[in-house]
Amino acid sequence: MEKILKLLNQGISKHNAMLIAEYVSTDAKSYAKLLDIVFDNIEPTSRIAAYVIDNANDIDNKLITNNIEGVVDFVLTKPNYSIMRSLLKLISMNRIPKNKQGEMLMLCTDYLYSEKVPVAVKVHCLQIFYNISEEEPDLKPELKQIIEDTIENNSAGYKSRAKRISKLMV
Repeated sequence: MEKILKLLNQGISKHNAMLIAEYVSTDAKSYAKLLDIVFDNIEPTSRIAAYVIDNANDIDNKLITNNIEGVVDFVLTKPNYSIMRSLLKLISMNRIPKNKQGEMLMLCTDYLYSEKVPVAVKVHCLQIFYNISEEEPDLKPELKQIIEDTIENNSAGYKSRAKRISKLMV
């Protein structure tokens, strides 16, 4: 843990993040320690650790798959948006446990309607909602309504993802 913390506290760059990601992606225990740092929710270390987790997922996505329930539980505590952006991205690329889907839908719905939530977080929430609706088709009309309600007041990135998801629901 000390080695990981030392690397994280050196400042972050894409190069540094990739070095740490490569290190933790070869060792499940180191990966779990990095997740613990994220879950400590201490700025800026936890935010940097979440960014590294995202990079580690690019190397080996099985590591996050084995830890997805803990990641979902942490996201439901509503950490800062920087951490949320990285973790919601990972959640959007994985299957959410059935027993957590309702809570994630509520969180995503709140975030999608909020004017304060950053676009990157909203985009991942759209994807998560869509992914769950693929398992529960009865949710598709609700997602369609959310998209209709929110698309005009958001950025080009949000509109692009919303349109892409709308096309998939046809």
